[in-house]
Amino acid sequence: MKKLLALLLLCPMLATADDNTTPTSKPKAPKWEAGLNTGAALSFEKGYTFYDDALFAGRSNISLYRNIGGTQVGARVEGGYSPLDESWYMAPEIVVNKTIRFRHLYIYGGGGVGYKRADNSMLKGLSSISNGFTTGLQAGIVYHLGRHISVNAEAGIKSEQMWEKRQLPYTLGTDAPMYQTTNFSVYMPMSVGIRYRF
Repeated sequence: MKKLLALLLLCPMLATADDNTTPTSKPKAPKWEAGLNTGAALSFEKGYTFYDDALFAGRSNISLYRNIGGTQVGARVEGGYSPLDESWYMAPEIVVNKTIRFRHLYIYGGGGVGYKRADNSMLKGLSSISNGFTTGLQAGIVYHLGRHISVNAEAGIKSEQMWEKRQLPYTLGTDAPMYQTTNFSVYMPMSVGIRYRF
C-alpha cells in the first residue's frame, strides 16, 4: 500500500518535470522588410543650389531589406520629379546598415552606393540627360506598430557625380548644339515611411 501511494505521489512530479524539459516553440522574428518612403532633400552644387531640391520637391523610394543578426543588407530604388524644371530621376542603390535593437524599435546607421539617371527639360528646346553614381551615409529609426507593420524615419548625407549631355536651344535652320559637362553635388535627404516585415 505504501509503495502504491509513493508511486501516485511521484507521477505528478514526473509529469511536471517532463513539461519543464520540453522546449517551447516561439514564433520566428521576421527576417525581411519591405518599405515605402517619401520625403525631400536639400542639394548643393558648386556655385548654386538646385531649384528642385532647394524647394524640397518630393522624392520617394521603395526598398527591400534582409536582417542577418545585427546587420541589414538591402536594395532600394529612389525616384523624384520636379514640375519646376520638368525633370525626373531614378537611382537604384545597394544599402548596408548596422542595427541596434530594443523591445519595440530599432535604430540603424550605414551607407550605400548606387547608380543615378536624370532627364531634364528645363526650357522648351533645351534638354539634358545625366548618368552617374551616388554614395552616402544614412541613419534612422524603425518603430514596430505590430508584428508586421512598422513606421520609419530616416536622414542622411549623400554625394553624386554626374556626367551630363545637354542640348542647347536651336534657331530656325540650324542644328541644336550639344555639349557634355560633369557635375558634383552633395545633398541631405530626409524621409518618413512605412515597412512591412515578413
